[in-house]
Amino acid sequence: MAYMDDKDEKPVVPGQLKTFYGYIGIIRNIQLQSTCCFKYITKYNADKPHEYTDILDKEKTVGGSRQMH
Repeated sequence: MAYMDDKDEKPVVPGQLKTFYGYIGIIRNIQLQSTCCFKYITKYNADKPHEYTDILDKEKTVGGSRQMH
């Protein structure tokens, strides 16, 4: 079969899907953290936590440059 590895006869696609869903989960977690942070700041008229948002922005950049193997 086209999707089978000759060595151990396991499908290749599930491993790739697991990796893909892992990356999607990371992206979604960053989105949720950003959204919750914005809602809190807006609701309580709080100062923006610059260190925290800088970490999230850095993770967006690092995560965006990762390549799926």
